[in-house]
Amino acid sequence: MKRLIPFLLIVVSFLSVGCTRYYTLRYDMSDRNIVRPASTIPLRVQVATFTDARDPAERNKESRKEQEKGNLSDYTYDKLIKGDVAEAISDLVTTHLEAAGIFTTAVRSGVLSSEVTDEALKETSKLGFDAVLAGEVRHFYGFYDEKPLRSALLGASVGLAVGIPTYASRSAEEIYSGQPYLPGHLATTLGVNAGVFMESMMKRNVERHTTLALHLISTATGDVLWTDIVNIEEKERTSMPGINAAQRKFQVAEASLRDAVNELTRRLERSTLVAEQ
Repeated sequence: MKRLIPFLLIVVSFLSVGCTRYYTLRYDMSDRNIVRPASTIPLRVQVATFTDARDPAERNKESRKEQEKGNLSDYTYDKLIKGDVAEAISDLVTTHLEAAGIFTTAVRSGVLSSEVTDEALKETSKLGFDAVLAGEVRHFYGFYDEKPLRSALLGASVGLAVGIPTYASRSAEEIYSGQPYLPGHLATTLGVNAGVFMESMMKRNVERHTTLALHLISTATGDVLWTDIVNIEEKERTSMPGINAAQRKFQVAEASLRDAVNELTRRLERSTLVAEQ
């Protein structure tokens, strides 16, 4: 029993916070996830790297703390996402638009949105592209109210409820051997996992927000063919079953980006864009 409590505390701490890792922005491009337009806009488009115009509080915990904003541990931050966030978003938007078929073709460009000059447009035109999609990321984050204390208490309670009887069933030889009792450790770990999972099924505040300010520029004339601001912002009380809080925060943010690009596709489809002759 002396070894059960320290082991239990380690397992609870690890699971209630969630293991730290990097996540790659990507999602399934099947019909269940993306909007496919009824018709294709006859434009060959290059997608520039969007400018990151987010508040620093959305990008890192230190800035959020400096601005005296709460819930420091409940938001996604850039360190959670693999690579540069603006580049990753630009990559995924391109992949999504190409898969949806809204344009004749959509290809990523290495050019920054801030560097889409007349000269750059001329060079892009020579490559056979009709337009460049540029713009900025104004918001991108997920919020998941972790409830670490509730998660730890429920995880510990179930862990003890399962672990104690298992340790109590040891034989005298096992008790005095001085060796770790693996069945007890396993039962405790499974119990903690079950408790943390049970807590995740309880409702809590969840928020997701993506804002993209985009414009489509003709490579032939330099004129803005289309411009719009796509904003997806949702707050709700819901449950997200799982034992990794970091992953759930990331999934919330990623879903908002997916919905934003779907809305972008709808708005483009409603537009009257035609290819420059």
